[in-house]
Amino acid sequence: MLRKQGIVHDIVKIAETIYGNISDKVVSFLDEKRMRSFFSVCLCIFLLFWRVAHAVDQQKMRSTELKNGMKVYVIQNNSLPIVMHMLIYKVGGVDDPPGLSGIAHYFEHMMFSGTKKFPKFSDVIDGLGGDLNAETSSSYTAYHELVHKKHLPLMMEMEADRMQSLRLVDKYLERERNVVREERKMRVESTKQALLAEEVFNVFYRNGYGRPVIGWDHEISNYNKEAANAFYRKYYNPNNAILLVVGDVDFGEVVRLANQHYGKIKNRHERVEKKFAANIEPPHRGEIIVKMSHHTISDPEVMMLYKAPSVSTESDNKVMLAAHIAVDIVAGDAFGVLYNELVKNRSLATSVFGEYSELVGSDGVVSVELLPKLGVSPEDINREAKEVIADLMERGVTEELVNSAKYRSMAHFTYGLDGVVSMARFYADTLAAGAEPLASEDVLKTIKSITVEDVNSVLRRIFSEASVTAYLTGDEHDGEDEYDEEMLGSQDISQPEEGSDIATEFPPEDEAMWSPDDESIVSVAEA
Repeated sequence: MLRKQGIVHDIVKIAETIYGNISDKVVSFLDEKRMRSFFSVCLCIFLLFWRVAHAVDQQKMRSTELKNGMKVYVIQNNSLPIVMHMLIYKVGGVDDPPGLSGIAHYFEHMMFSGTKKFPKFSDVIDGLGGDLNAETSSSYTAYHELVHKKHLPLMMEMEADRMQSLRLVDKYLERERNVVREERKMRVESTKQALLAEEVFNVFYRNGYGRPVIGWDHEISNYNKEAANAFYRKYYNPNNAILLVVGDVDFGEVVRLANQHYGKIKNRHERVEKKFAANIEPPHRGEIIVKMSHHTISDPEVMMLYKAPSVSTESDNKVMLAAHIAVDIVAGDAFGVLYNELVKNRSLATSVFGEYSELVGSDGVVSVELLPKLGVSPEDINREAKEVIADLMERGVTEELVNSAKYRSMAHFTYGLDGVVSMARFYADTLAAGAEPLASEDVLKTIKSITVEDVNSVLRRIFSEASVTAYLTGDEHDGEDEYDEEMLGSQDISQPEEGSDIATEFPPEDEAMWSPDDESIVSVAEA
């Protein structure tokens, strides 16, 4: 669906060369509903749709499937003589075996240990003046190289080689295990916000999506050669891989090269059928609060999570696009209703941020993050925010709000297709989630067709659900977040570091329908 990349600064820059600084006028038109300069706004809109037409023309996707089950997608973009070669394996944190959380991410590291033919994978790419990276999410692991188009055959040769001939030797296994452990300390354990995210997503998702992609520290110690080799043989096969090539290429030539390098590889394991975790995720029937305090926290934070439609629970793309519009209206930074009410009008918060994730094999999630002003408690800002949302659901959104959000969504979508790298990432997310990407003209047409009724319907569908709310506070906060053993029973919710205090509150016994298990959250960890 939509991938927000920021304001379409290219359009503004072009317009500014003609008409001066128009950014204030555009913001005024969208946010304050006033038109300071009719010409500048019309020019910006004209440039946007010129850019849309250009993006649509540049990104016609073609696809095929090799005899061994590997899927191949090609998008031709002749703007520069470069190519993005991306190999996506349909395995991520949700597939980690019990007791080995984070092994998908760990194996991403192991893929750079080299082969007999290419012992120093990264050095080869660097020597060509190219760029490479990899990333692991809950749903997939991707490896990509950005190089001159003449090096595409070599990229396929190298990736095909490590798909079948990776060196899994003890010294590399131990080295990368230590690297992953240090990465966890740096990315998660040294950041209280990341620790809170682990706790709250652990409560929100009670299937595999509740595990941290980077893994639990005590389970990282369980990685060994036998487990790594079994993981490699099961998931790193052509029938579990997607090849995505974007850039100055010809479809027929890409298919010929793919058959030459990937088509001969035999599968070591039958195709792994994904079982969408949404089927085993029970409904949320009661409000749940997760609280974490630490002496280093000076600025409290509040996070609210709501279940939302996803590609595995909703077949209508229009509903998910309308959900993006609804979330933008509610919590779209400086354009959202929450920002306008809590930051501008009531001066209760300093920041509001909202995000909607639908490209998952489970329920989607809408997250709303709030930073209360000094002296405003997390409980108060949470209550005020929910009152604003409830009032919006009761009154319904206006046509003016919907049109403004639709314009921003089209801008974000268009910018997401501008350039080989951003285009590849956009389609990789969609393909890895098991969804077939819509043609860009269909996405834009669908966004334009979204009505006020569509937005109000999905708005009420999302925000009428029970939420999971998280508070991050300093030790001096003296609210109702004391650790309640009677309420929690003997269950060990987490293992907080020294100096931390984490507690989880549940509804009264007659309302409580479920409790969290001992697995935690999701966050993308890149190599």
